[in-house]
Amino acid sequence: MVDSDDVLFYDADCGFCERASHLLGRLTTNSVNIRPAHPEWTDCDLRVRREITDHVVAYCGGTLFVAHQAIGAILRTHGRNAGVRLSGFTLTIPLLSPLWSAIYYRIARHRSAISAFIGAPQCSIRQ
Repeated sequence: MVDSDDVLFYDADCGFCERASHLLGRLTTNSVNIRPAHPEWTDCDLRVRREITDHVVAYCGGTLFVAHQAIGAILRTHGRNAGVRLSGFTLTIPLLSPLWSAIYYRIARHRSAISAFIGAPQCSIRQ
């Protein structure tokens, strides 16, 4: 049962994204709603639809976060234990943001190949 308004959205067209998001869900308490999103789904917020093919998106505490900041905000706020919350905090430290951003986007660029490697449905991403 979800007991907050915080939501993590992942690209519904990406097998890797789905698996990674559900892994994040296992690292958190039951207070995060994890949902697929797609740019054409009108039941999703317009800001989510604009970002979802390029980034994971989260609403946490009423604020929109994308990419590594979204992951960090969810883990920092809803982490299952202190170590997970500390990992989330680390992802949101501004001084380290260039490092986390580079890692995030390197993975994101190759998510179709990663999906194939792990046996998940491949997405049709823009190259």
